Amino acid sequence: MKSPVYFVALVLLATAAFIFGTDPKSETEEYCPPDIVNTKFPEPLVEKIILEDSVCIWDDAVADLRPDRPYRRGEELPAPSTNVSSDVLADQEPIAISWNLLTDIRYVLTYNKKMKMEVYAPVFPDTLKNLNGRLVSIRGYVIPFEEEQTSVALSAFPFAACFFCGKASPASVMTVTFDQPGKRYKIDARRNFSGKLRLNYDDPEQFYYVLEAAAEY
Repeated sequence: MKSPVYFVALVLLATAAFIFGTDPKSETEEYCPPDIVNTKFPEPLVEKIILEDSVCIWDDAVADLRPDRPYRRGEELPAPSTNVSSDVLADQEPIAISWNLLTDIRYVLTYNKKMKMEVYAPVFPDTLKNLNGRLVSIRGYVIPFEEEQTSVALSAFPFAACFFCGKASPASVMTVTFDQPGKRYKIDARRNFSGKLRLNYDDPEQFYYVLEAAAEY
């Protein structure tokens, strides 16, 4: 009969072989989930547009949204909408505008009777007020939102990085209503449109900007 010391030695030898024969690194790498936090998605092949405007900023410290760039008394105030006839617009050369210009706005918390609640309304600077009712042109990404496409949304960014996904400013998208609807656009089609710019001060069912009687330019 073999002594207990012999069996103890065998157990210790087997344990040592298991410990030193296993590669902890390989086991960790095999079962370690992907580092989702550090995953970087490829940047879209678009021009660099710096948009600093945002109604709210996500605050990781308190896990909450806080207002950004609020309106303060004494700053620019909304002006009445100016209407320009179609005959005058027909003789104009479109004024090229940029998304950086459209996002340079402030906000004021105001009570909206239609929604029966307080909402952030845009406060436009004089530069944009002077363009209200004028013929302008702008380039962006088409985002269809209705089957007939009598109107579409035009965004500074592709759909995956735009306002609808919570990744851009509400001022970085506008409604485009067509002078002669009929053409159908695919999502993220990059197009240049011209039309009459209308600033939206208080209609919660529209974007801050509407390009009326628009056509490809």
